[in-house]
Amino acid sequence: MIHRCSAALACAAALAAPVHAQETDLAARVEAAIDARLAEQRVVLTCSSTFPQTHEFLLEAWQEEIDRTLDVLQETALPGILRIHLRDDAAPEAVMLPDDTPFGEVRAFCASHPDWERELRLMRYAPLFDNIPDLLAEE
Repeated sequence: MIHRCSAALACAAALAAPVHAQETDLAARVEAAIDARLAEQRVVLTCSSTFPQTHEFLLEAWQEEIDRTLDVLQETALPGILRIHLRDDAAPEAVMLPDDTPFGEVRAFCASHPDWERELRLMRYAPLFDNIPDLLAEE
């Protein structure tokens, strides 16, 4: 009897392995999308910080994006750690360069991303709440 159970468990594990690998791959792609978006926002929020009205608007838009993305993630079977990663790492103080960064370093950082404002105006940054369903649809 134990031998049959072991065989059944082995078969179940073998059948589940491809599904687990697909879930792991999807989670990795979603995490990569989150990380890429956080990197984009690091530039946008840091470099817009010298324009108070624009910066305030972008902070509000970023918070709305995060809230909507967390709602999308909540409705998936993706690991909860992705929601924690996004919630914790998307806070403006986590995304932006630290407040005590010398202004010269901020200027150099922004100068190393000369197209950030143009990309923003052209709306070339895709919100996560749009990207994640696209990744899920690929499965």
